[in-house]
Amino acid sequence: MTDITKIINEIVRVEIPPKYIKGVENWAAGNNFNYSDSKQSNTTKNKTDHIIGKIGEVAVAIVYISRGIKVIGPNLNNYGSWNSDLIIGGTGVGVKTQELDSANKYGTSWTFQLASDGHNRHDPVLDNPNAYVTFVKYDQKKALCWVYPIYQIKDLKFDKPRLEYLEPYKTMVYENTLPNIDLIKPQTKPRDSHEGQYRLF
Repeated sequence: MTDITKIINEIVRVEIPPKYIKGVENWAAGNNFNYSDSKQSNTTKNKTDHIIGKIGEVAVAIVYISRGIKVIGPNLNNYGSWNSDLIIGGTGVGVKTQELDSANKYGTSWTFQLASDGHNRHDPVLDNPNAYVTFVKYDQKKALCWVYPIYQIKDLKFDKPRLEYLEPYKTMVYENTLPNIDLIKPQTKPRDSHEGQYRLF
């Protein structure tokens, strides 16, 4: 089986085709997201966060499909029905996405839901050190994503969120703590989106 952590070793810049942005927006419009268990009660922000997350999945799918890797997902059929966001090369992978404005304001970082009290959201990947996850940064204004390599949970450093009151509920991965981040070079030009060579949804 392919070691999916070694398929890319750079931060890949991806243009998101407008049809996929529209498809994700239509998906979000047809769902009522209940995210109160993540300490987020703003329904508009809930929907925006789900759109951003799903666009991140689209970006990751584009990167790996363009390299000849079979990808299953993103799933726009049933909200919350998969254990993994994507299946890449036969392996389940979680995708965490941060919007660029947030990254500029708070620093590039990604949030995992930490609570384990049965009432608040908990990311199951945190319970499996061998689980896989990848990270995305998304510029909504330019429809651009930066896709990071895939990591295993056991290789990541988790830290406290910036806001103290969120510490019982969330844990963070900050970009500057990613393994070998000083050796990973971001692309300066977008990759060809390979429009027409595949159909995600």
